[in-house]
Amino acid sequence: MIELHGISWWLLVLLLLLGLGVYAFFWAVRRYALPLIKSQRRLRYWQRLLFQLELVAWSGVGLFLVYRLLMQAPVATLLLLAVSLLLSRFWWRDWLPGLLFRLDRDVEPGDYLVYKGQQYRIQNIRARNLKLISSKGILLILPYRLLEEALIIKATETAFMSTFSFELEYEAPNAAARLERVMSDCPWVVPAHPPQVQALGESRFRITSVAPDRAIQERQQRYVLEKVSDRKG
Repeated sequence: MIELHGISWWLLVLLLLLGLGVYAFFWAVRRYALPLIKSQRRLRYWQRLLFQLELVAWSGVGLFLVYRLLMQAPVATLLLLAVSLLLSRFWWRDWLPGLLFRLDRDVEPGDYLVYKGQQYRIQNIRARNLKLISSKGILLILPYRLLEEALIIKATETAFMSTFSFELEYEAPNAAARLERVMSDCPWVVPAHPPQVQALGESRFRITSVAPDRAIQERQQRYVLEKVSDRKG
């Protein structure tokens, strides 16, 4: 039989006070200190830094909690951890990718996200998902685990889209219309800037599109060439 009498009350009170102290500190910084920063650039920097510091602080609290409980009641602690992880596995599968997403990318509400050929504006960045809205008012709650093929465009970058062109050979009935359909299905195309297909000859075409950087240009071009190659086969 598993007993919990090894866990002392003073330890539970100490951990509770520690957790409340961490929460109160970061809440006060967000509530009173961050609004004093007028520069958007500096504000985004401190918001990102504060998120990282809060992650380190809560990780430290969690590790200290597990360590102290293991010292006083190892069997009960391991059982509690196992049950907690099992019951919350569906929560973790979205939270962990979201954590990596927020640490790796400088994204904030107001930026744009292209998902499955549709452009959305990010309304809210939450623990397990993003709240998005399209130009047509369609609301989408997107779990972080589905973000692998999404394209993020900073709101400040929408005015800095660069135009590029590439040419290819494609021989098929209604070839130009088919190429336009392929480009419209490309997940890396920005819907607000639809690509243009120009016939240069009987089976040669020039495709003109826009992208925020060279990497997205290459993805668009590779996508079209792969689709054209598949249809030829």
